[in-house]
Amino acid sequence: TYTFTDSPANDARYSILSVSDKNGCSNLGSGQVEVSISDKPQVGLTGSADICAGNSGTLQIGLLKGVKPFTITYKANSTEGTMLVSPSGSVYDWIVSPAITTVYEIISVTDAKGCVMDFPSPVKATLVVNPLPKNIVGILSVKDIDGVCPGTTNIDYSVAAVAYGTNYIWTVETGMNIVTGNGTTNIRVDVDSTFTGGYVRVEAENACGKSPVVEKWVNAKPLPSNITVAPTGPT
Repeated sequence: TYTFTDSPANDARYSILSVSDKNGCSNLGSGQVEVSISDKPQVGLTGSADICAGNSGTLQIGLLKGVKPFTITYKANSTEGTMLVSPSGSVYDWIVSPAITTVYEIISVTDAKGCVMDFPSPVKATLVVNPLPKNIVGILSVKDIDGVCPGTTNIDYSVAAVAYGTNYIWTVETGMNIVTGNGTTNIRVDVDSTFTGGYVRVEAENACGKSPVVEKWVNAKPLPSNITVAPTGPT
């Protein structure tokens, strides 16, 4: 048995035409082998996007050359994984749910014929994870220590800015009116003369959602009783 190696660029047929030995004897050869050259697999990766924390993203793996199924090895940041891909069409929807911003890179592809993909350039896509606003700690006020008198104006309420919060939504109850500052970390509030108490509430928001609502009870201080002046002396 003799084994020889060749690397044809295209499909090839190998035939033995004749055989000669060291004694000069020869004979006709027989037998042939056909070699079919398959394309190396080639895939692409698209779908880079921004997503909100807790949501999924869909990357598209385009199967450009090769024979299904494809064994694909990838990295998600520093974590390596492998998957077998065999969609009905030429694109595989890869659904992922990263907790943090993640770069997905395909590092190895082998098709059903055992052919391996070359990587002249990286094949990667990135999902940027945008977080929800952090929780607000509490509502502060300089003027409202233990309550306010009915009819008081320009009462301050504020919160510390929280990470990832781009807007602050304030709400108040009946008898209270936000004069300025809604959308910011500081508001000014007037209360009616008939105010009997109520809540000030606030939540931080961004494009991905809102933080939990934080509230502060505003107590209505009692007004002093009316003083009646009565005449004295003879009438």
